[in-house]
Amino acid sequence: MSAVPNIAERTPQPSELVDALNTLGVLFLCGGAGAPRTIEPDALLAALATTPEARLRLALIPLLLAHPEFAEDVHDALLVLPSDVAVTLRCYYTAAYWLQLKYHTCLAAMRGQKPQLPDLFGEELHLPKQMTPDAALHALALRQQELTGRILNWRGTYEHAIQNWLCFVEHDNRWRNRAETQSARSYAPTSSAPII
Repeated sequence: MSAVPNIAERTPQPSELVDALNTLGVLFLCGGAGAPRTIEPDALLAALATTPEARLRLALIPLLLAHPEFAEDVHDALLVLPSDVAVTLRCYYTAAYWLQLKYHTCLAAMRGQKPQLPDLFGEELHLPKQMTPDAALHALALRQQELTGRILNWRGTYEHAIQNWLCFVEHDNRWRNRAETQSARSYAPTSSAPII
């Protein structure tokens, strides 16, 4: 965990945020410079929540699904965020929590077992404790509408994030498997002995 990030410091450019996500193995967006980029987890969470680009804000969900260990950095990121931006981080974190439960089997098959995200904000967002993931995502979407004053299809936004990310993961897995298969074939021993 790094020191609390200072949002007044130079904010990473969108391409740098995409590169940081790619460096962490979170293949979700195109548009990076293709250079490895490291940003401390709390600073990355804060930068993604703060960016004016919706596609980058939405990357919070796959980032947290791919790296549930970043849950411990969320509170540090919140310390530097204005209250309206903090709502985005809290809601997208909570969406990731419920999406992880909903898609547990698929995520485990594609990415391996990962620790469960803790429910950091369910109580603060006044969400009932005992709900199915679908019901919780619906309730969260309504709550995000109330908190932001933006009447958007937030639930569809959450689902879009995970579906888009899973497509990237599946494509990447297929590409890696194909590359490994081709590599194995190129190293297969060939017999030069004459056939009798």
